[in-house]
Amino acid sequence: MSSASLDLAYPFARLPFAASAVIVGVLSVLYLAYHWALPKPLPGIPYNQDAVKTILGDAAEIQQIKKEGGRPRAWFNLQTAKHNSPIVQAFLAPLSKPVLILSDFREAQDILLRRGKEFDRGPRHVANFSGVVPWHHIAMATSNPQFKANRELVKDLMTPHFLNTVSGPEIYNNAQNFIELWKLKAQKAGGRPFRAEDDLHTMTFDIIKVVALGEGDNQSMTALYTDLVRSTAANAQDASSAGQDEPFVFPENEPNVDLRAHGTQQEAVGAAATQPFPGLFHKMNNRKPVMREAFAAKFSMLDRQVSLGVKRMEAGAEVKSALDYMMQREIASAKKAGRAPVFNSPSMYDELYGYIGAGHETSSTSLQWGLKHLAADQRVQTTLRESLRAAYADAVSEGRQPTFAEIIKTQVPYLDAVVEEILRVTGPVRTLFRTAAVDTTILGHHVPKGTQIFLPITGPSFTTPAFAIEESLRSPSSQSHKNMRGTWDESDAAKFVPERWLKTEDDSTQVFDSQAGPMLAFSLGIRGCFGRRLAYLQLRILMTLIVWNFEFGPLPEELNSFDAVDTLTTKPARCFVRLNEVK
Repeated sequence: MSSASLDLAYPFARLPFAASAVIVGVLSVLYLAYHWALPKPLPGIPYNQDAVKTILGDAAEIQQIKKEGGRPRAWFNLQTAKHNSPIVQAFLAPLSKPVLILSDFREAQDILLRRGKEFDRGPRHVANFSGVVPWHHIAMATSNPQFKANRELVKDLMTPHFLNTVSGPEIYNNAQNFIELWKLKAQKAGGRPFRAEDDLHTMTFDIIKVVALGEGDNQSMTALYTDLVRSTAANAQDASSAGQDEPFVFPENEPNVDLRAHGTQQEAVGAAATQPFPGLFHKMNNRKPVMREAFAAKFSMLDRQVSLGVKRMEAGAEVKSALDYMMQREIASAKKAGRAPVFNSPSMYDELYGYIGAGHETSSTSLQWGLKHLAADQRVQTTLRESLRAAYADAVSEGRQPTFAEIIKTQVPYLDAVVEEILRVTGPVRTLFRTAAVDTTILGHHVPKGTQIFLPITGPSFTTPAFAIEESLRSPSSQSHKNMRGTWDESDAAKFVPERWLKTEDDSTQVFDSQAGPMLAFSLGIRGCFGRRLAYLQLRILMTLIVWNFEFGPLPEELNSFDAVDTLTTKPARCFVRLNEVK
């Protein structure tokens, strides 16, 4: 071998022995450290083979999906089908434990409802929210003593009394502004489609803000926008000069400072969900001017509204908002503890703000999906409208829409079925999260303490056929509750079929059956969605009034695709409506 070849083959040969030894040692340590840092799979659970060849794990593929404009969250729901297994593992961040993805209704239901001591909200879920609302109970583990105190503070807000005397009437009254707006838009658009998401987003914020905080200094953005639309000339938008499928463009409805700040913070929570380290993301993101402005607007709004609430309380005014109820609860707690009440505590503020956030984003998203389903399936829309008119015969005969009192007192099984099917097929939240609080097992696999569990609530056993699982692999509590819910033909589980939620009684009447099949849109157990009753009430009222007043015409395919985007919730990429007013 030549001297030149020797130099190329042995690059350290010409260095002093000590220097060569140090370099070789450093490289060896780095090599060993790299292999030590590679993902360590749990035995027996499928995973992506390429993920264990890089310290980034599956995060490399997820980040590539994000760069290409795809949906990182959708990746999780595809993994169990990809591996043909109800449970798979994934590696989301360097030097971290694998997470498990479990796609099976029965085991998910069991974990949420009966295995609370084994599984709790985990650090990743807490980190997703704690960067924005650290003092809201959603950002706390169940074992956190503050969790119980916070739930005590808000426990009045889901009682029938509050829902029927405060929440419901405000939902109904604010809906009238929205109906007026869309009647005006239907007239101006002349049968052409127009964008709907901003109108729905604004209307639901108007509703939840007044329910949460009271009238105060609140102005309905929907009412203000209606005035803008009414005063704006159509110009070249005249319906006769364009094709009937060409969208009619209305002036933009600019959000006020409260909605703008709210949206910025909601987006931050949604963005954190797909970050390898959500807590670190929030620390960096919260330094941005837009976030500092959003936080300042949040505290300004809450300071102002709490001051107004104190004035109402001192004047002996009627309790008419979530804030009023929470202030009364705080007075009672303070008296019991022998201290002065505190109305501007971090818990008070974050519970109020979280109440607004949860009640707004999920309702807006659910309505958008619901109207898309009605436009795409004219049979369901017609059946729903006929069911409503049969249920409210007095309103039909008197030429009016149903009153709030009529809506809450009258059972309309098909309406309940439509709402449930919207939430089942296209719910605003598609995945639930838990973390193993102790060493445990899932489907016969050892799950170490601290392992995060992702529970998709679409896909296998929900909207596609379930995996075949040996009964002996299920937990004892799952086996003993095998028939807790009904089942249906899985071959059409992905289709939008409200009738699957109806059953016929002995007297041939149809009733709504909430236990007809797999459904986890609101989770279950102690960490089930706190606002479930409010969500159902809001959807029932709004769907009744919207379908009563409008027909939703078919849309061209490009305007009614069911493509989705992920923010805090999973919402339609595009939401258009083609309205005809029902006379």
